[in-house]
Amino acid sequence: MNKKWFMLIILVVVMMAGCSQDEEVTGEAAETETEGVINSDSSETDFPTRSIDIIAGGGPGGGTDTFARAVARELSDILDVNVNVVNHPGAAGAIATQELMSMPADGYTVLATVSDFQINIAANRTENYLEDGKVSSLARFHDDMYTILVKDGEFEDINAFISKATSNPGKVTIGGTASLGIDELTVKSFEKEAGINLNYVAFENAGQMHTALLGGHVDALLEEPGPAISMIEDGSAKMLLLFAEERLEDYSDIPTTEEMGWNLTSGMSRGFVMRSEVSDGIKNKLEEALLEALNTERYQEFAESQFLHLKDGWLGSQEYETFLNDEVNHYESIFLELEE
Repeated sequence: MNKKWFMLIILVVVMMAGCSQDEEVTGEAAETETEGVINSDSSETDFPTRSIDIIAGGGPGGGTDTFARAVARELSDILDVNVNVVNHPGAAGAIATQELMSMPADGYTVLATVSDFQINIAANRTENYLEDGKVSSLARFHDDMYTILVKDGEFEDINAFISKATSNPGKVTIGGTASLGIDELTVKSFEKEAGINLNYVAFENAGQMHTALLGGHVDALLEEPGPAISMIEDGSAKMLLLFAEERLEDYSDIPTTEEMGWNLTSGMSRGFVMRSEVSDGIKNKLEEALLEALNTERYQEFAESQFLHLKDGWLGSQEYETFLNDEVNHYESIFLELEE
C-alpha cells in the first residue's frame, strides 16, 4: 500500500477513536451529573439515614445540656435514628458555634442555641453568621425565666439581699455562666433596676456555680429554676426573686421583678440552628420533627419539671430568624451603653 494512503488511514482511525472516547466521557459526565441530582433528591426523601449530633455549648448537667438531651430523646423516636448530644463548653457558646461551622452542611449536625448565640454575634466574638447567610434557624423552643438563687439561711428575702448589697457596694457576689454573656448582662440590668452594685463571678458551667453557692464561695446565683430544682426541692437553696410578670402557683411566696417595679422579665431563649447550605427539604423535615418533639407527652412533662412551660416559647424557623436578628440588635445597643 502507498505510504501516504497508509498514514491517512491511521490518522482517520485515531480521530474516530478520539471522538468515540469524547462521547463516552461526555456521556459518563452527564450520567454522573444526573446521578448527583438523583442522590440529592434521594437524600432529602430518605433523611435521616444515620445518627444526628446536637452540639451543646454548655457542660454536662447544665441547662443547655439538659434541654438538648430531652429533645434528642424525642427526636430519636420520631426520626428512628440515634440523636446524640455532643458537649463543647466554653467561650459562652462560641466554641460550640465554631464546631457547627466546621462540620459538613448535610443536616446531620444541629446546634442547640441559647441567648449567648445572639450575644456573641453582638459582641463580635463570632461572625454574624445570620447576616452572612451561613446559619439558618430551625425553631425556638423556649424563652426561660431567671431567678436569684441563694443558699438556704443566708437571706430571708429579696429585700434583705438588696439591703446587704446597698450597704456593701461591690462586695456581694453573684455567680453566672461566662463573662459578658446573657447571665452577666442580665445581672447588669438587675443592678441598674435595683440601684445596687454587685460583684459578678463567672463560672464555666452550672455544676461549678452550684457547688460554689452551696460551699459559701458566692452569695447568690443568677440561674433558671430548672437546673437548680433539685437544690430548691431539697431545701439547700431557695429562690428570692423571679424575673417574671406573675408569681408561680407552686412558689407563690416568691415575688417577681414586675411587682418590684423592675423592667426585667426576659430570660434565656432556647432553640436550634444549622448550616444554611443544608437543603430546604431537610430543614423542613427537621423543623416538623422538632415541633412534634415539643408536643410529646414525655417532653411536656420534662418542660414542666424544668419550669420551661411557664411561657409559650415556640417560634417556627422564619419567626425565630426574625427574633434572633432583633436580639442581636438589642444586645449591640447594650454593649454600646457599656462602652460609654
